[in-house]
Amino acid sequence: MKESGNTRFVSLLILCIMFTLIIHAAAENPSENPLDSQSIALQSQQDQGIHANNQIKNSVPVVDSNSPSQESANGVSNTTSTSFMRGLMYLTPAQMQAFQAHRATMPTKSTYSGQSLPAGSVSLLSSVPYLGENRDQGHCGNCWVWASTGALEIAHSITNNVSDRLSIQFFDSNWNNGSVTGNACSGGWPYQVADFYNSTLSQVIPWSNTNASYADYNWTKGNRSGIPASYISTTPNYPLTSVFDTALLTNTSQSTAITNIKSELNAHRPVIWSFLLPETGWTAFANFWNYQNESVIWDPDPYSGGVDAGGHAVLIVGYDDTVSVPYWLVLNSWGTTSQRLNGVFKLKMQMNYSTSIIDDNKSIDQNYYDIYTTAYHSPTPTPTVTPTVSPTYDPYHLEASFKTDRTSGAAPLHVQFTDTSSGSPNSYYWYFTNGISSTEKNPFITFKNPGNYSVFQFVSKNSLNSVEYKENLIQVL
Repeated sequence: MKESGNTRFVSLLILCIMFTLIIHAAAENPSENPLDSQSIALQSQQDQGIHANNQIKNSVPVVDSNSPSQESANGVSNTTSTSFMRGLMYLTPAQMQAFQAHRATMPTKSTYSGQSLPAGSVSLLSSVPYLGENRDQGHCGNCWVWASTGALEIAHSITNNVSDRLSIQFFDSNWNNGSVTGNACSGGWPYQVADFYNSTLSQVIPWSNTNASYADYNWTKGNRSGIPASYISTTPNYPLTSVFDTALLTNTSQSTAITNIKSELNAHRPVIWSFLLPETGWTAFANFWNYQNESVIWDPDPYSGGVDAGGHAVLIVGYDDTVSVPYWLVLNSWGTTSQRLNGVFKLKMQMNYSTSIIDDNKSIDQNYYDIYTTAYHSPTPTPTVTPTVSPTYDPYHLEASFKTDRTSGAAPLHVQFTDTSSGSPNSYYWYFTNGISSTEKNPFITFKNPGNYSVFQFVSKNSLNSVEYKENLIQVL
């Protein structure tokens, strides 16, 4: 039927009135406006995208509460307002190549002789002066500094009977002067901490010194370290004689790896574990850390291989292989959660130690294990030492020393090294910068090529360690 002009006018008038009423209602109740809801949703997505782009690149979400979270598109939990991003180590291909080249020249230690050690349990956790909630790297990717400093703290506690928390910030602010490029929050390796303390600082300082507490918690990419080094008081301090980093042999077999790690822990030396994971591995590890308690054991084997999506360093401080599923006790630097009051996790002992991962289209080892041999000068301030029963015997005394029958000559130069250490050491390890190492008490070494060679002597007795280092001692003409 043909519609008249009047009818069409009335219809249009009704539509205009309805539209006016809808707009008016929406203005009074914006939350009910479907157009506004879409705009809010779009703006929220844009804000989230901006927020994500402003976070530290390549980091892992760690939730500080047990609040449920929704799963994001990439499988990583979108955390609540009480959460933040812990930084991972992300090194450039050039930095990774430099590390691999250095690793190939490092002295390697192995005590495995074909026979496994008996089952038992050890924990060095009581020798680490820390509170779990304060052992938290925050946004900064300096886990390698936390793990390495933890090893220095344990050596200080066990060898010198000094339990004092050491400053992380002291290293952060001094490493590359805390600059925007190449600061500690960008990642690194245990050997760099050892080398820096040997060559530059030669001292560690208490966390309690003025401005020595942690200032890089809220670090963001593109910024300097949180406080200039000149602001940090270095009094009091603990002078270091040397910090020597040795690679622990683990990638030959499971029995070799387990025996070598257990041997170090039995000698009261923690093991620094640096590891790389693909993206799926970091998602799984973040969820494991966030939502599991400290009795659950982490199994990294399902995340072997793949493409490197970041690295992390932690400190192995104990083990227990008397239980049905043997494990390593690992100290992290991600603070605590409501289910992780000690800031630790358990790592499966019977895992694959020979896995590899792809980095810059090259296959490299996925796991790296380091041990520190650390020697301090007499501590300042002086600790309170319990008097010994006999005034002629000091059970805490051990001092490495040696002599040689010659220090220079034409190549090939044969040198007899004779131990003169005090304190009756029962274990010896020598390293010469021509690449030779020895576990003999009095090694006879041949230097085949001209050059200057330094000598490291490490001696131990029970839980005590001492180091003698003589730079460029041997001159081969």
